[in-house]
Order: sequence, then structure tokens, then C-alpha cells
Amino acid sequence: MKKCIAVSLLYLVLCGCEANSTLRQAESAKSEKPVVTGIIYSTDNPCAVVDNRIVSVGDVADGATIVKINPSSVEFEMDGKKWTQIVYP
Repeated sequence: MKKCIAVSLLYLVLCGCEANSTLRQAESAKSEKPVVTGIIYSTDNPCAVVDNRIVSVGDVADGATIVKINPSSVEFEMDGKKWTQIVYP
């Protein structure tokens, strides 16, 4: 987890996620689903940036459980419904 946090902090600094937090919060509120803004993928401990939070499999974001983190997508489940958000480079 420490490795994921360190890499995630670097990601936040490099991509300027803090500067865009207001826009992403507005997008999240409008869509009412979590918004994936980045993935830090490793086979043993994949993490994702969802609604400006660093999450792992099993965490909950906006009421949706993170089911799986893939190299370019995140799978969610909420209220018995499943969906996948793809992250484009």
C-alpha cells in the first residue's frame, strides 16, 4: 500500500489533479457515479484515482464498490448493478 500511495502522490502532482478538483467534483455530482481519473496498475496491488481519492479493490466511492482494477479500466458495483469505466491515455 505504501508503494501505491507514493506513486499516487506523484501522479497527483504531475497531472495537476488538485487544480482540476472543482471540475471533477462537478462532473461526479452530475453523473452521480464515481469518476475515474487515473490508474496506477500493478499485478499485486492495483490502485485507482476515483473522485480525487486513491482507492483499491474493495473500497467504496460514492456508494459504489470497486470490484476490479485493470490496466485501463475500473469495474464497479452498486445496488446490484455492475459497470466498467475505461480510462483513456
